[in-house]
Amino acid sequence: MVPASPDRPADLGPRRTERSNSPLPFLAEKGSDVARTGGRRRSTPTSLALGAVLQGPASSTPPPRPPPTPASSTPASRLPPPASPPPPPRPPPGPAPRALPPPRGGFWLPARGLWSQCAARVAAAATATMWAVLPLLCAGAWLLGPTACGAADLAVSSLEMFHFKSWMVQHRKTYSSEEYHHRLQAFVSNWRKINAHNAGNHTFKMGLNQFSDMSFAELKRKYLWSEPQNCSATKGNYLRGTGPYPPSMDWRKKGNFVSPVKNQGSCGSCWTFSTTGALESAVAIATGRLPSLAEQQLVDCAQNFNNHGCQGYGPDRGGPKPLLISRGHFCRASYGLGTATASALGGSKIGPACGGGRGLPSQAFEYIRYNKGIMGEDTYPYKGQDGDCKFQPSKAIAFVKDVANITMNDEEAMVEAVALYNPVSFAFEVIDDFLMYKKGVYSSTSCHKTPDKVNHAVLAVGYGEENGIPYWIVKNSWGPQWGMKGYFLMERGKNMCGLAACASYPIPLV
Repeated sequence: MVPASPDRPADLGPRRTERSNSPLPFLAEKGSDVARTGGRRRSTPTSLALGAVLQGPASSTPPPRPPPTPASSTPASRLPPPASPPPPPRPPPGPAPRALPPPRGGFWLPARGLWSQCAARVAAAATATMWAVLPLLCAGAWLLGPTACGAADLAVSSLEMFHFKSWMVQHRKTYSSEEYHHRLQAFVSNWRKINAHNAGNHTFKMGLNQFSDMSFAELKRKYLWSEPQNCSATKGNYLRGTGPYPPSMDWRKKGNFVSPVKNQGSCGSCWTFSTTGALESAVAIATGRLPSLAEQQLVDCAQNFNNHGCQGYGPDRGGPKPLLISRGHFCRASYGLGTATASALGGSKIGPACGGGRGLPSQAFEYIRYNKGIMGEDTYPYKGQDGDCKFQPSKAIAFVKDVANITMNDEEAMVEAVALYNPVSFAFEVIDDFLMYKKGVYSSTSCHKTPDKVNHAVLAVGYGEENGIPYWIVKNSWGPQWGMKGYFLMERGKNMCGLAACASYPIPLV
């Protein structure tokens, strides 16, 4: 040890390099170039930048400067070195240092700098994408019923639960655990619509039926036409008389002229039941014999006349090849074209040039006419699904001589036809409130009256008036448990829901 002298303090041994407790050791080593003057540390640019990272974003308020060290009478050269370096000072006021790039494998988001701007843009893009995709997800989620697309589940009361379970027993319904909740929600939604409607002032009442656990979208897909039928191409060839006509008519009360109500099942074959119902009545009126005709034959075999079975099964969807017949005969019979015009069309397969709709009774009558008859239901039973044509001409029991197409939108001509000749097939647009029909005269301000919107075919078997409201008596094909034992009344004289757009009836060959 070197002894002390007045001008030099005692040498305490070899000088050691002091290390900081900083998590970044190189701060102390790289900071060795920081001059120690008067007990203060002067930060270099390197220490300023790294200090900014460790301390966080720069504040808008300048940090307080450390107080100056008071002057000492002892020379600086005689002062011993400090025991440990003081903590790094806050950076002076000024622009914030540029942030370092993010470490690999992570996503670093300092409050300021390039990466915070990038994160904001990414978040904005993600939000925009979410709102753009959400409508598409909702459009595909309609099968989930009322709980889809964020719609909250309906809170079911004990009374509603009681009615649902009673309805299940009445209609012999059973569900899987996954399906039960969806059907319950649909039932409660329909139940509340029924109660709200019946509490208002309407000409008809609604009630529970076999469709009460289904949404309108599901029911429309299963029981109505897959797409609206445009029957505007049908040209009327019915010649009206001068009247007068009886104030009311019901073919059910005239004798055994109307067959029992049938059930089409989960098949969009309403047009076949309207067709057979009209021809069954025509044969009964002409001969006194009421047959039951084969709707399944029309489902399987009538594609050549622009009819398409249950769900659009036709020549372009795997069905039988079109039959080559004279288009002139078809167009002249169905649409009232003159002989010269029809002959100019030449022989060709039946197509949209003559048609324009799918599953119309008028076209089904033409099929029976040119097919040389239709079989009975006992020899060609109904299955409610598309199949191969099994028609046997030797077993046909009913035939069509001609087809009477009533002029579009002429309800008075429909009245005359029903009063004097035969029940009339017609089509109209079904909307959601019709499905829960129970009794009364159905009327709606929400359906369309144009021929391009009709989606369901039925049979008018009579007409009358109730409480000053004229109506049609209509036979449906949804079974006797629906409506008024399978029938409904519909307001007459206003082309309600387009009912007068395409009406027709067959003239039987006996």
